[in-house]
Amino acid sequence: MKKIIIVLISSLLSACATMSPNECQGTNWRDKGYSDALKGRGIWLTGHTKACAKAGVVPNKNGYLAGHRAGSRVFCTFENGIDFGRSGDIPRGICTAPELQQPFYNGYRVGRDIYLELEMLRERMFDRQLWLDNHRLRHHHHRRNNHRGDHRGEHNHSPNKTRSNNTKN
Repeated sequence: MKKIIIVLISSLLSACATMSPNECQGTNWRDKGYSDALKGRGIWLTGHTKACAKAGVVPNKNGYLAGHRAGSRVFCTFENGIDFGRSGDIPRGICTAPELQQPFYNGYRVGRDIYLELEMLRERMFDRQLWLDNHRLRHHHHRRNNHRGDHRGEHNHSPNKTRSNNTKN
């Protein structure tokens, strides 16, 4: 659950500043849409518009959308779905065209299952390591306490005290 929240927060923060004002100048918006799609991003036109407003640049909406559609056709494959699922990322607004959904999301489910299985194994390994560390710590304390007990016994029964109590002549 924490990972999902972190992913969502980081994606919201990155969406706030999608481009610097310098990047907005002279951008080929078709290429930008294509590039966003190849990175597995949904349509980020709103974020780009806000970011570029500071530079006085208005994105070419039609060019961006055409590029995004073309990039989506390349990105939205079964294989990329597997990779996306294995990364633990959650698809947001990508592969929304009906003809692109099935191959990508079929792959995504396979990749996501792999990701979840690996996460479960990592958790089990972590739990085992925790148990082992705890066991070692208990063993160390047990040995240390037993060792202290042996020395205490030697100091409490000194031969001089025994003789002086037994010999009162």
